[in-house]
Amino acid sequence: MEGFEDVWVLKGKYVAFVMSGDRFRRSPAFSSPEAAQRWANQLKQDEV
Repeated sequence: MEGFEDVWVLKGKYVAFVMSGDRFRRSPAFSSPEAAQRWANQLKQDEV
């Protein structure tokens, strides 16, 4: 999604996908792309 590197629209909701080790992790469904991107950013920080 433009402006949000990890966010996709699925069934009218915003979800984020982040590579975690050798698999992708999917966020819960959010009503705003900002919330989904925040989830992704937090997950990336936690893995460092």
